[in-house]
Amino acid sequence: MTPPIIQCQQLKHVYAGKVALSDVNFELNAGEPIGLVGPN
Repeated sequence: MTPPIIQCQQLKHVYAGKVALSDVNFELNAGEPIGLVGPN
């Protein structure tokens, strides 16, 4: 198996003091579609 082209572990991002992402983990393999769904 080939290694993922993108790997994310425990991603967190804060905008203007508000947590937008918390503890996000994912791997993206070549040719694999991805979508993120959630409140905007």
